[in-house]
Amino acid sequence: MANLLLIRHTTPAHAEGLCYGHLDLDLASSYAEELQLIREHLAPLSRGKFRVYSSPLKRCRQLAEDLDLGPVCIDEDLREMHFGEWEGLLWDDIPREISTPWTDDFVELAPPGGESFRQVEARALRFLASLEKESQEEDRLNICVSHSGIIRALRCWDLKLHLDRAFDTPLPYGAIFRLAGAGSEPA
Repeated sequence: MANLLLIRHTTPAHAEGLCYGHLDLDLASSYAEELQLIREHLAPLSRGKFRVYSSPLKRCRQLAEDLDLGPVCIDEDLREMHFGEWEGLLWDDIPREISTPWTDDFVELAPPGGESFRQVEARALRFLASLEKESQEEDRLNICVSHSGIIRALRCWDLKLHLDRAFDTPLPYGAIFRLAGAGSEPA
């Protein structure tokens, strides 16, 4: 298994209550402070060899670049879940008769025009498989800057949890987890 560190993007601007999976939101005014905290957390690793991967969305790509750990490989499979017709709506404005069936079975059901969490898992595992295919340096750490959905799917896979348990554990902005084949854990 590839040695993989997962980092959730920092706080996006104007996201409170918003359904924003594929929307390319700006960074919040707290970005510099959040970036500094992540850098401090990664400082013990700074002498290592890295390969950095990122979602193409600004909230991930900017963080990946500003970590300054080397070139950033953009990977479409690392995008957040696509919420289809719900993108850009306030969650409270989505009629309950439409959202409740999805919240009751988000693993298999997709929002209109979007994707299910099972499809998100498939993309996350495709990304992981691509890491496995690359020639791996024993001492290289792969760093993936991505979104809650991708990270939760990979953690479920790593911990051998059913996908409906993906939201059992909080995943704050800027959270860092290591996947190393023996269960994911906060880094």
